[in-house]
Amino acid sequence: MWVTDSLTGVRKRVQVSGTTNAEVSAKLRAMNDRVDAGKSARDHHISFGGFAQLWLESSLPASDRRPSTQWLYENLTRGHILGSDLARVSLRDLRPSTVERFVMQLRAKGLSSSSVRQIYTIGRAIGDAAVRDGLVGQNPFVAVRRPRIEAREAAFLTPDQVRLLLEAAEESRYLPFLALLVHTGLRRGEALALTWRDIGSEAS
Repeated sequence: MWVTDSLTGVRKRVQVSGTTNAEVSAKLRAMNDRVDAGKSARDHHISFGGFAQLWLESSLPASDRRPSTQWLYENLTRGHILGSDLARVSLRDLRPSTVERFVMQLRAKGLSSSSVRQIYTIGRAIGDAAVRDGLVGQNPFVAVRRPRIEAREAAFLTPDQVRLLLEAAEESRYLPFLALLVHTGLRRGEALALTWRDIGSEAS
């Protein structure tokens, strides 16, 4: 049967084979069903990395993600997906076990659990885009549990360490800022976001 490649727009002939006429007929019906649903006759042969590059150039910039998120996703994709074993696997050969191996490789690189989860999330978004574009019937990332983020106890300074810090900063222009953090418990971002109208003018 003749079909149009959903990625390139090129019309090409697709053949099926089977041991019986019934098997061939069933495969042809399945292909027709996929084409009627707006998908490629077969899962596409483009590599995951190849499609990820297209996703970086079109789908990601066109999304409603914040510029900072797009910047993060692009850097993580280029740094950990495009050069990976996963990137060399074609979409038609991608399986949940392939994704699981990819997650294990990320952990073996010593990445934090939050970074592994973010990279998985990006891979899943790329897989969703491939399904949306009709290149594959399903996204194998969906069948893999999202990596968990390991809870870690936050580091904190002891009273003696706080005293030493403030003493060391006595000649620094950052002393008032450090003192504010120490005595209020504000996070750095919260303190930096303060404006004059957030500060009461009444004397204590």
